[in-house]
Amino acid sequence: MTKQSATGTQAGPRGTHELTGSSRFRAATPSRITHLRVRGTGRHVELPAIASYTIGREPAKGDPDAPRADVLLPSPRKGMSLVHAELEWRKDLLWCRDAGSTNGTHANHEAKHDWFTISSGMRLDLGETSLIAMDWRLNELVEPLSWCLGLEAHAELDRALGLVQKEGPLLLLGPRDSDQEWLARRIHECSSRREQPFLAFTSKLDRKADLDNAGFGTVFIDLARVGKVTAPFAKKLFAGDGSQLRLRPIIASVTHTESQRAFQQLGQGHTLVVPELSTRKSELVRLFDRLMKEHDSAVRVRDLGEPWATRLAEHEFASLHEVREAEERLRAWLETRNMTHAAKRIGTSRQALTKYLRRLLGEFFDERV
Repeated sequence: MTKQSATGTQAGPRGTHELTGSSRFRAATPSRITHLRVRGTGRHVELPAIASYTIGREPAKGDPDAPRADVLLPSPRKGMSLVHAELEWRKDLLWCRDAGSTNGTHANHEAKHDWFTISSGMRLDLGETSLIAMDWRLNELVEPLSWCLGLEAHAELDRALGLVQKEGPLLLLGPRDSDQEWLARRIHECSSRREQPFLAFTSKLDRKADLDNAGFGTVFIDLARVGKVTAPFAKKLFAGDGSQLRLRPIIASVTHTESQRAFQQLGQGHTLVVPELSTRKSELVRLFDRLMKEHDSAVRVRDLGEPWATRLAEHEFASLHEVREAEERLRAWLETRNMTHAAKRIGTSRQALTKYLRRLLGEFFDERV
């Protein structure tokens, strides 16, 4: 949503970002905090739907019988107190206050001694236990991020969750066809710009390419596909007032050199590294099973039996796009156990599907297994 101002001097209401003096961008209304993510573990704790409660560490051997917090979190070295902090809902804002803990409460590395509001993406340190506060949108971003960054890449995922809701350019660095556009769209949907357009450039830019329909939204550019980026296009993409950009660029690039050649302004942004699939071979079976589950299928890779499941895990996939393509074909065959029916379902010939599966699982793959 945008507003025009005749003078450009009046301050906007709360949640409004000043951009050019004559235009304003109103940030989307924040969502309620629903979960806390324990950094470094992948563990999520759902917060209770009550007006107020306490949070503290899980009791250990030798602890007194009381007090006990309402929400219990891990603290292996007992750096968090048994009752560490109080949380309280006031309208749609979640407030927090240290409850006289031994090692204190910090929000985004700043010590807090009185009530403060918790926002989505905020880092909370309760003693030794480090957390990320998450609304439902950020919580739903966990699976897309883990799909692209690594199923067990907890540190990288924690970092990503902390920065995706921040303003400024974002560089997705990694191999082509790694679902970068899909990830960029999901990031946009949980950002403060989610009520603005999402515009994607995934083919060669021509002279007619413009950003007039982008509003104050997010613009995704796949540098491996768009070719040369003109100086006027780059200038408009990074236009803004001071540190606040009119648009949020999310750029997919194979190398840093490629991104810097196209956009020198990317130096002021953040980077997420999408790893090569060759470094994630131990996750391949789980990636296939996740896709099958997303399609509400009852089959899984284990239904192949040995040695075909092992051969699948050893296959060299160049991109996540190839994984999706292979899963669609494999699922069609596993669900039908009939090569003719499976080929018809995915729109190919029996001969082509048989050849594909033998290339995927080994030349001795027998469709009768």
